[in-house]
Amino acid sequence: MIARSHQRPGTRWDQLVAHHGWVAVSAELGGLGPGPKDTATSAVRGVTTTPTDHGAGHWTSWPDRSERMTYVIYLTRTKPGADWSVSKYTIL
Repeated sequence: MIARSHQRPGTRWDQLVAHHGWVAVSAELGGLGPGPKDTATSAVRGVTTTPTDHGAGHWTSWPDRSERMTYVIYLTRTKPGADWSVSKYTIL
């Protein structure tokens, strides 16, 4: 779990507010290197996210590579062929 600060969000937030903005996040599988092998009922995946800020008047920031985060996603299912569920995740 990530500890969140109760401090003022800062310049990025101020820019989003000024542009009536929102954030789009792209996600890529990977970012961890070789991981453990999947079994019939468990798997581990790495997902790396990159945010891009958007706003009114077609304003767009460049994708913010400094804000990239990699999630380690742990998946489980009750039996082969069943749907996968996220059992836990960690943010690196």
